[in-house]
Amino acid sequence: MKKLLYVFIALGALYFILAFFGPSEIKVERRVYLPQSKSALKSKLLDFTYFHHNWSPWTEKDTSMSIEYQGNQGQIGHAYNWSGNKEVGMGRLEITGISEDTIYQKLSYDNKGDVKSYFILRDSAQGCVVSWGMIFPIPFLGRTPMLFVNMDKRIGKDYERGLEKLKATLLKEQEAPVFDIKEIEWEARTYAGRKENIGLEEMNGYFENNFGLLELVLEKEKVKPLSSPSGLVFTYDEVNQRADVSCAFRVPEGTKIKDWEMFIFPACKVLSVEYKGFPSGSGDAHKAIDQYMRSKGYQFQMVIEEYLKGPDENQECYDCVTMVYYLLK
Repeated sequence: MKKLLYVFIALGALYFILAFFGPSEIKVERRVYLPQSKSALKSKLLDFTYFHHNWSPWTEKDTSMSIEYQGNQGQIGHAYNWSGNKEVGMGRLEITGISEDTIYQKLSYDNKGDVKSYFILRDSAQGCVVSWGMIFPIPFLGRTPMLFVNMDKRIGKDYERGLEKLKATLLKEQEAPVFDIKEIEWEARTYAGRKENIGLEEMNGYFENNFGLLELVLEKEKVKPLSSPSGLVFTYDEVNQRADVSCAFRVPEGTKIKDWEMFIFPACKVLSVEYKGFPSGSGDAHKAIDQYMRSKGYQFQMVIEEYLKGPDENQECYDCVTMVYYLLK
């Protein structure tokens, strides 16, 4: 019996001694060259909706996992909560910091504590090198097993898979989508809204917060909207990252609502195109119209986006539809 006790004591002592030689933290990192600018990549890496639907290596392991998004896309506090099968578990990924070259995240997985996750972006010839990694601390008594487990190999393959999917998605997106641009004649229209000058990074949150308020006002005033929620863009200053915009609804001619503006547009020629996808990703549709106008020698006075079908309550947007209108001079 004493011999057995001595064996256990010796094994315990050995375990304790080995813990001094085990890693206090483990870092897993993979990198990939991507043929896009740092700024273009950064906006995509800051969007958890884009991550889940386009390049997460874990989505394909459980396509029916439960997903919840929180906070504003592209901002600190934007978070992605998931719960799935045994292979993906449950957890939360949250943006905690943003610098010129780095995106900092906090990963909480299966209630096992927080892990540091990050992206580092470095400019390269005609593109950008993206490093995706994580650093997780190892408690003292957990360091001995880590001497015999290759966590880099075990976790690294998922990171490699994710970056491969991201690169494939970006290359596919570079193939210019085809848009059916139509020239139509509009009758005079009136929109109710309130013009404000905001930063471009505020735009998504601005529309989300103000459409509901305007709907309540119209309901109280017994005004029936003649359109889906619409975004009016009067000016767009890319240099200073500002824009004059208004959330709006088309309303009957002659409508008056206290503390709200009426924007009256005379009959004119309009370019229109249908865009399908998350509303904030309509950039390709705008580029297509811009090229069309250049080829025709047209100039525009303002832009209206009408959101025929927006994201559902979980911010999913498989069948979102936005009509983009350019009012010509």
